[in-house]
Amino acid sequence: MALAIGAACTPALAQETPAAAQDPNGAPQDTAAAPLPPQTLAVLDGKLKVVIPAGFFETEFPSDPATPEVSGKIFLNRAAMQAIILIDVPLEVSVGDDDAFTLGAMAAGFQSQQQEAVPTFKKTGDGAFKVGNIGVFQLDAASRLSGRPAELTAMFAASGNKVVTLSAYTLTQEKARHPGLVNELKQAMSAP
Repeated sequence: MALAIGAACTPALAQETPAAAQDPNGAPQDTAAAPLPPQTLAVLDGKLKVVIPAGFFETEFPSDPATPEVSGKIFLNRAAMQAIILIDVPLEVSVGDDDAFTLGAMAAGFQSQQQEAVPTFKKTGDGAFKVGNIGVFQLDAASRLSGRPAELTAMFAASGNKVVTLSAYTLTQEKARHPGLVNELKQAMSAP
């Protein structure tokens, strides 16, 4: 089973800026001044909901002509030096909501892609948890974001003909913030 997770997708955290917002009178506003509200995403055909924490803004997800079926979203929080990347990939076969083999294959494929793209990539841990009936596999690692050292936590889930990867990155100089981001994402997951 080939799982293209899109490991080469790394946002330019230091260079991205949110689009300028306007007040009701049409005057530009400083979007950095007002915290952005949390955003709720439904994945796996609505079986899993993920809340992106306040302060993250969505930026363009680069398309890859080689894998047009892969879609995703990138969220950045420049102040916290963090990024969240959500990648949605269709499967050729249908899987259950807590398929350990599929989740393990996803994590192994992601780790292999990361090791090829980031020579300094180093797995630091893994684990599994459930959100309702949805099984989630977690992989922790030292990696890179925008070419800079970063803490990475990737979470994998699958159901039906879809798999999803949710990757949270924190630049190493802010790594004390990383566990809080991961916990916030995990606590904000729900299976309606």
